[in-house]
Amino acid sequence: MVNKYLVFAFVICARIIMCSNAVEANEKKDWENPKMFNQNKEAPHASLMPFSSVENALTQKHEASVFYKSLNGTWKFNWVRKPADRSLDFYNPNYDVSGWDDIPVPSNWEREGYGIPIYCNHQYEFASYKAPVSEEIKFVDKMYPSNPGQVPYDYKPGGSCRRTFTVPESWDGRQVFIQFGAVKSAFYIWGNGQKVGYSQGSKTEAEWDITKYLQKGENTIAVEVYGWSDDSYLECQDFWRISGIERDVFIYSAPKVRIRDFFVNGDLDETYTNGPHGNYVDRNRSAFVGYYESKVAGQYVPYVRPQESGYKTGSRWFELRNNDGWGLRITGVSQLGFSALHNPIEDFDQETHDEYKHLNDIVKKDGVFITFDLKQMGVAGDNSWGGKTVSYEQYAIPADDYEFKVSLEPVF
Repeated sequence: MVNKYLVFAFVICARIIMCSNAVEANEKKDWENPKMFNQNKEAPHASLMPFSSVENALTQKHEASVFYKSLNGTWKFNWVRKPADRSLDFYNPNYDVSGWDDIPVPSNWEREGYGIPIYCNHQYEFASYKAPVSEEIKFVDKMYPSNPGQVPYDYKPGGSCRRTFTVPESWDGRQVFIQFGAVKSAFYIWGNGQKVGYSQGSKTEAEWDITKYLQKGENTIAVEVYGWSDDSYLECQDFWRISGIERDVFIYSAPKVRIRDFFVNGDLDETYTNGPHGNYVDRNRSAFVGYYESKVAGQYVPYVRPQESGYKTGSRWFELRNNDGWGLRITGVSQLGFSALHNPIEDFDQETHDEYKHLNDIVKKDGVFITFDLKQMGVAGDNSWGGKTVSYEQYAIPADDYEFKVSLEPVF
């Protein structure tokens, strides 16, 4: 019986030691592994914020969204000179941080009185031969770090940060994300005691889906920041070297089915003149196929010569309705082009109306003037304001016999 207890105790001790060593080894690998800069982060995407209404979205302010909540403000904070001095389990919500200092977020901890801001040019703040801060860093030719990617452990400032927050009840059933605008230089994040991920890249946004880590009521977010990492070797320039959570922190919610990214194809055509999605009628690529709705007044654009103002190409059908919902639907047997304006096309022809010195002189008329046709030829050249053009065959409509059919039907 005694032997069994001894064996059992030995196994438990061995497992504890192994776990401790594994954690330390993993942390060192993350800090100094050039292949490690991301754990569980969301893929980068265009800046976005869900809004509950068009009016709020047009403000272009995150604060106008009911699906946005800032985590800026006062966080509990503990600064250490080296990793070995840090609190290992501070991310546990039951860990008492009431005795810790307060620090504003965003901020740099050196400016709040923790550690020393270091200024240097092409040298690294932890590897300056002029003012070395660590005996661990060795140099080649008394100038360059002999082990690129290595950062010191005897002097490697770090900070543990924690705060609590609640999630609005109106976000139930939605995904919740947390975003850090910038953290220098590397950091781990936990939600309610569970590890969420890791990030490097001190001037880039880091975002995680934290939906599965949340709970009803109060939630705890914990962040462990390291001032230096192998990523610091990419930040050698003439500026102050300071650390911390440097930009905004916030959470936001989004529906489970959503647009998470979009892009603009910036390539050029073979003439290196226009992009493939330029807003020109002769490019026929100004909008994707879809359902669009707007007022007639919004079709007119006061260009100097808006020959095709409001003109739509590649359309299957279009409808015009009054305020009561009554109107006319025009459907093409093949694709058609059309425009609907408060002026006839002739009003845009300077040869017909010499009194119009500028297109802004045009006065809106009563009624709606509709034009529709099979297709409209673009300028087919290098400019649309007169003068000699170089014709491009692909944008011209060749002389030929064309058949154009449409159907008209009332809509109620």
